[in-house]
Amino acid sequence: MKKILLIILLFILTGCTVIQYSYYPKPLNNINADYKEYVYISTYLEKYLDEKSLIEHISVYDKRNSGMNKHYVKILSPTVKVIYNNKEYIVNVDRKYRYTISLLEQNIKINNDFTMYIGKVELDNGKIIDIPPLKFEKI
Repeated sequence: MKKILLIILLFILTGCTVIQYSYYPKPLNNINADYKEYVYISTYLEKYLDEKSLIEHISVYDKRNSGMNKHYVKILSPTVKVIYNNKEYIVNVDRKYRYTISLLEQNIKINNDFTMYIGKVELDNGKIIDIPPLKFEKI
């Protein structure tokens, strides 16, 4: 009886794991690598539990954000460059939310590692940060 309960408990505990997928940016070189002190970059998947899910959009945020104090980032270029599967895409930055790059909305389907050139962003205090080319890797 104890063995059966132990097997059932083991089955329940191992069957309850959830794997969540995301992409994390790494600079291609060390030039301007200090951008991480000021901004962070998040990818949003269509279905974050699906390994083959497409990237819906990418956003750049100010690290000073906390609770009630909201700080904003604006991508200065109207477009960014994405390299995926040896193809180069020029992607428009969202006109309303200048910190967001909507990939699926522009029919760019990415579901694996890729490189992105965002360029310069401006914080709401006027500081300009140059983001180096980034390699996004699925984790």
